[in-house]
Amino acid sequence: RLRADYSTSASNADFEKLPGPPLFDASRETLDPHFYGRLSGRYRLQDGCLMVITHSTKRLYARNSCTNRWQGLKRVSGLVWTGGATVSSATPTHTYTFTLDSTSADAPARALAVEHAQQRLLAEREHRYQRESVVFESADGRTLGADMYRPVEANGRATVLVPGAGAQDRNGHASLNAVLADALAGSGQTVLSYDKRGVRHSTGNWRQASFADLAADARAALDYLRGLQDVDDSFVGLAGSGQAGWVIARAIEQGAQASHVYLISAAGAALTLEEQYLYSSEVQMRCAGLAPPDRERVLRQRQAFVDFVSTGDADSAARLDEMTLLAAAEPALEEWLMPDSAAVNLGAFDWYTTLETDFDPLPVWRNYPGDLLLLFAEFDDITPSSLAMQRVQPLVKARPQNRRAVLLSGAQHRGLQAASVCDAGMSGSLGFAPALFSLLRSSR
Repeated sequence: RLRADYSTSASNADFEKLPGPPLFDASRETLDPHFYGRLSGRYRLQDGCLMVITHSTKRLYARNSCTNRWQGLKRVSGLVWTGGATVSSATPTHTYTFTLDSTSADAPARALAVEHAQQRLLAEREHRYQRESVVFESADGRTLGADMYRPVEANGRATVLVPGAGAQDRNGHASLNAVLADALAGSGQTVLSYDKRGVRHSTGNWRQASFADLAADARAALDYLRGLQDVDDSFVGLAGSGQAGWVIARAIEQGAQASHVYLISAAGAALTLEEQYLYSSEVQMRCAGLAPPDRERVLRQRQAFVDFVSTGDADSAARLDEMTLLAAAEPALEEWLMPDSAAVNLGAFDWYTTLETDFDPLPVWRNYPGDLLLLFAEFDDITPSSLAMQRVQPLVKARPQNRRAVLLSGAQHRGLQAASVCDAGMSGSLGFAPALFSLLRSSR
């Protein structure tokens, strides 16, 4: 993979500390989780604010606890990174320089310097929790790798962070699970965040896993936490965002004894996967500028597609092929169409064949006795938040003492600040919606 060979003996850490861009093909480069795990964590700035450093498979991220500014960082060297004015801006405005602890090759970085506008703030690592790598086993024999966040001053409560859609490791997409784990562990909760099956240190194949399979992994994580000495086994719960909502609902339906559930931007609080899919399809087309009649043609074709993969019968196949021909008459719509019946392999593993598109989670939450916190985003392009809020309101009114549903104003699907539903990416956002972390801290 190297583009150059210096032919010298060096450790992984030596390589990461070299200045300049990586010598690997950038498209194949991933961060060494051990080395960058040493940089991740909490640092207390001189102004009293916290700088929370997390990492994904590709880059570091920095969150300021006072401003909720969140920056995706760009590598200058292993110990020097830059961030821009928005989450993924390419123009640097901040420089982050880490200082390793020289007493141990495995010790976390001890300090961080942040430079911005000719001002240099120093930050010392704050030891509110310890993070350790663990493994546990699911009911079907899958080995699951995870990070355990153990608070120095634990309150006995514990939470499992369930991965969302796609190939997510313990840190989550863009390290969002690591950000949530820090917030929960910082408030005294023990947190377990695990790699989805088939990702990083977990065995299996997430592409072949149903909601029920993934729910079994979440239940195994709950059981693992309950076996810890410093955890009160009556206060262990589940949390996640996006697809994790359906997985957690399935886990509860299967008998998972969760004392609390936190769901963020999760259609799995009140909608089926089919409803979520059609909503997100319509938003994507609207934001791309497609005219209403064209959007309607595509939505009819996609509805017919979901019906066909759900039933596989001849009538639904004929309906799908009819809708495909009608929509394909407009060449500009071709890229938006799903395959016709002849092109669909119902035996293949894809989201529409492995995941239950008609699973309704609402009855699960009606009967769930534990504490429930549902956070939705005003400008969510994936989950129809207004419809979800409408459906969960009767649940909240029936048991207001331990159920809450909150709409995060000015936020998009990831909990980041946004100005509209079409402002769905991370590039233009300044950071997280301020209410997100205060609501998590105040949750029961």
